[in-house]
Amino acid sequence: MSTNPNTPHNQNEEIDLGQLFKMIGDMFNRLFTFIGKVLMWIFQGLLLLLIFLRKHFVRIVIIAIIGFAVGYFFDKSKVKVYGANMIVEPNYGSARQLYNNIKYYNALVADRDTLQLAKIFNLLNDEASALQGFYISPLDDENNSLRRYSEIFKELDSTTAKRFDYDEFKKTADPTEFIFHQIGVASTDKDIYQKLEPTLLNSISENSYFLNKKSAILKNLKLNDSLLKISIKETDSLKEELLKLKSLEASKENAE
Repeated sequence: MSTNPNTPHNQNEEIDLGQLFKMIGDMFNRLFTFIGKVLMWIFQGLLLLLIFLRKHFVRIVIIAIIGFAVGYFFDKSKVKVYGANMIVEPNYGSARQLYNNIKYYNALVADRDTLQLAKIFNLLNDEASALQGFYISPLDDENNSLRRYSEIFKELDSTTAKRFDYDEFKKTADPTEFIFHQIGVASTDKDIYQKLEPTLLNSISENSYFLNKKSAILKNLKLNDSLLKISIKETDSLKEELLKLKSLEASKENAE
């Protein structure tokens, strides 16, 4: 009994494999066709660009030279602004006065009142005209913030304390209550800062609020010193009286 190798099952497998290879071939053909078109578009674009550059080469060179010259001119003619900072620690609660002074100086700069600025800082008029602005901000020290928050928190009742959030406290904190502050100055004259420093420091140490508070504190210290001296003197007198009394009592005991 013989068998036929070309059964319908084998023929179907050969047909399916043939269709599969045909599909793969068509897919690669479409892929290579697409890649070819993309490369052709790129080549055409480069070709058009080269034609454009060749046609307008002189104009492009002239425009580039003009653009470079204009940019160089503006860069050289642009005024350079220099900045400098200093950190201060106002005493006797004079930080508020310092903030007011900086605000006043900045207003003079905005109004270009170089005469008044020159008078305040003992500058020449040209030097005063170089000033571009004054700035001040507190140095947010975390330990200082926590200390102030703790001090205020202790004074609150239990109901208010529950709503007294630390983050909210930091947002609403008065900048003048910080210990250290940073003063910034902007100027087109890089050598002017040393001339400004004495006036800025004197605005803290020699303003009327500072002097009045300093005077009041010194008076209280002198008064306390006087009271302390009187107290010591009275204590010494009392001590002498006690010693005399003990001496008399001792003499009486010896006489008996």
